[in-house]
Amino acid sequence: LNNKIIITLHNGDIMNKYIAYFDGSHNPKNNSGGYGFIVYDVNKEKRFIEWGKLNRKINNSSDCEKYALLELLKWIEKNIPKSEPIIIRGDDESLINQIKKYWNGLININEPEMQKYIKEYPNIVFEWVPRDENMVADCLSRLELLQEQQLHIINEDNYNSNQNPINQE
Repeated sequence: LNNKIIITLHNGDIMNKYIAYFDGSHNPKNNSGGYGFIVYDVNKEKRFIEWGKLNRKINNSSDCEKYALLELLKWIEKNIPKSEPIIIRGDDESLINQIKKYWNGLININEPEMQKYIKEYPNIVFEWVPRDENMVADCLSRLELLQEQQLHIINEDNYNSNQNPINQE
């Protein structure tokens, strides 16, 4: 990843200090998953990026999205004061709609891990965004899965065009 990460800002975002994008990816071959998120501090113009493997049994892509959100919420708990307004965006419309209802007390879901964050972070707002506005988080969520599949990520600075990384051992 370059330092050139594009974040799509919407009307009114400047009023919120933090904007986060998250995504999860599923590998059905071995029921594993990856997560990725980026948190943008609007006032300081700083970006915080994290990705990794979901260390749980994953049944489907919806599980990946939910657990990716939980990873983001864990990061928020460690790094952002509870009183700060935060917008969290994801491209799974079903999950975002469900979480919005849950967060606002309209439905009850048996998710003990989520309940903790609802009480502690009343200033979080969830928004659905189209996939093309969530590409950074999407790419980050796939990095661990690429490693699992033994695919190579080439660093352009170290790439010699005479070498074929696929044929090297």
